This record gives sequence, C-alpha cells and structure tokens, in this order.
Amino acid sequence: MKSPGVCCMTPDRLLFELAEFFDYWKIRYAIVGSVASIAYGEPRMTNDVDFVVELKREHVTPLVAAFSAPDFYLSEPAIHSAIAKKFQFNIIDPAAGYKADIILSSDDDIHHSLLARRCRREIGEAAFAWLGSPEDIILGKLQYHKLGGSPKHIRDIAGILKISGAEIDRDYIAGWVDKLQLRTSWNEALAVVENSQE
Repeated sequence: MKSPGVCCMTPDRLLFELAEFFDYWKIRYAIVGSVASIAYGEPRMTNDVDFVVELKREHVTPLVAAFSAPDFYLSEPAIHSAIAKKFQFNIIDPAAGYKADIILSSDDDIHHSLLARRCRREIGEAAFAWLGSPEDIILGKLQYHKLGGSPKHIRDIAGILKISGAEIDRDYIAGWVDKLQLRTSWNEALAVVENSQE
C-alpha cells in the first residue's frame, strides 16, 4: 500500500486514502453520513467523511504511521479511548481543514446490520469503497435528525428517496423505524418527497 498523499488533500482524497488503508489491513468498514447520502442522492458540499469501522488495537500503530504529523492530526490516545468505549475519533488534514470521523462499530444490532449490508461502489474515477446501503444511510440520518432536529438530514433523506427510490427496501427501513422510535422523522422525510412531487 502506498503512503497517503501529503499535498492538497481534498475530502475525496482523504476518503480514498482511508478506504485504501482499511482495505489493505482487511478492516471492515462502511462509509456513512453525508458522503454516502450524496452517492445515493443529491449533491451538496461537505468537508467531513464518516466511517463506521471494526478497528482493533493491533491496527492502531499502522494507522498512526500512515496518517502521521505534520500532514495529519491524529491522537493515538484518542484512538485507544475510542476502541475501549466503542466511540469515535477524528483524523484531520489541518492544512485544508478536512476531517474524517472514525466511528467504532458497536455491538448493537444496527451496526451489525449496517456492516453486513454494505455495498462496494464506485466513488470516483477508478476508485471503489464500501458504503452503507441506502437504507442504512437513511436510518443513520433519521437518528441524527431525532437527536438534533437539523433539517439537512431530512433533505438528504428526501434526496436519496428521489434519486434511488426504486432500489430502496422500505420494509427494512420501516422495521428499524419502529424499533428505534424514528417514526416522526421518517414521516417528515416522506412528506417532503410527496410535496416535491405535487
């Protein structure tokens, strides 16, 4: 595996380098968040790349070596803490201000389902990576909307439904919506799509 590039990092470039690292070390991951919603839905600007990752302690040393200072900011203690607590840590390109959120996969059913259903997709010219399925990206957006109420998550969901609606398993979403108590946010997203079609 080649070393990550050190000059003029774009969000896509950071995404590619991390996906390459995880693939090389056979670490299961799925790209989620706005980058994934853009892949399935409508384009918008984002400076963040989000991964759900099955990272283990033996991966810490090569990760720190691959994304080292001064080209990146990465805290080794933060990685160990995230692994222990099943939380998250950041990798930052300080020159460009781009950030990757590395979310440690938890032991709950939603993360198991997310990683089991991930899709290998083209994300750039001759570049492929594992993305969460459109259904799981929608569920993640619904969870964030429930927590914070930001309308951007509803817009992202509506964009996925408009662009990729034919391939989406709404029964799968509906089952999780009830389990996770996301019905209000889901109905709001559906209403946005319906209103846009009138």
